[in-house]
Amino acid sequence: RSCARASGGNLTVTGAKATAGIFATYPAPYLSLMGGFVDQVIGTAMLLLCLMALSDQKNKPAVGSSGPLTVGLVVVLIGMSLGSNSGYAINPTRDIAP
Repeated sequence: RSCARASGGNLTVTGAKATAGIFATYPAPYLSLMGGFVDQVIGTAMLLLCLMALSDQKNKPAVGSSGPLTVGLVVVLIGMSLGSNSGYAINPTRDIAP
């Protein structure tokens, strides 16, 4: 209801009163198709590599209950470094269909 009110009832993807970014992620205008692909591959690879390193029992995993905090910090750091290109989308399940 508030989205329709903010945009005057016209739900659009682009423009001054665009509201589609609330519900979905869109690439930045300067991002090419290949640049977006590379961004997603690197972001997802960084996430998976960090998760494997944090959960490996032979690699001195996170101590006690600090595991979720460490994973959250990894996600925030990857999002801060690569999030502006394609809207913080580093979920591998959205890129690789079932």
